[in-house]
Amino acid sequence: EEARYRARVENLPAVIYQVAPDDDRRTMYVSPHVETALGYSREEWLGQPDIWMELLHPDDREQILAAHDLHNETGRPWSREYRLIANDGRVVWFRDVATLVRDDDGHPEHWLGVQLDITELKAVEGELRSARDELEQRVAERTAELEAANKDLDSFGYSVSHDLRSPLGALNAFAHLLRTREAERLSADGAHLLRQVEANATRMTNLVEGLLEFSRLGRKAVTR
Repeated sequence: EEARYRARVENLPAVIYQVAPDDDRRTMYVSPHVETALGYSREEWLGQPDIWMELLHPDDREQILAAHDLHNETGRPWSREYRLIANDGRVVWFRDVATLVRDDDGHPEHWLGVQLDITELKAVEGELRSARDELEQRVAERTAELEAANKDLDSFGYSVSHDLRSPLGALNAFAHLLRTREAERLSADGAHLLRQVEANATRMTNLVEGLLEFSRLGRKAVTR
């Protein structure tokens, strides 16, 4: 039974370990996969009580050690993600899950844990994060472009309002005055042409008003 149990544990693609429930973090057992994952033999791991602490990534060490001490004191289940430095200098991400095993009288015997290599998962997360950041940047750029376009549209509306409507109104008024005041001296064709000028000036004014109304649609609330 022990041989079958050991075969199952030692062939798992994860680091199985037992750690003493005290402050020295002494490793009581570690599975052979530790050599595959980190490049250290079981003998090295078992012979150096502080090896896990020494291999912690500098950016994770303070937080993880503080959490370790807290869980060791309270006996609550442990679940953390952190980085270890492998023998060849690689940075390996682990998800570490452990529980405190107690004897029949409730006294702590050891921590039983599993370390899963999640380096590839973290790499994918990093790629997704980069893609998300790039997408957010592109959205911000497109938003800025849209805001610039809206400003251009506002400028266009201002130009249409002040630079086109006034001349068109004057043209229409002058044509009407000419047609009415000089009616006796105008031929029938001349009067007809002036009416065409008035009609087309009025039509152009309506088109300008339509353009202005269209330019303001984006800033109006939707009305069913």
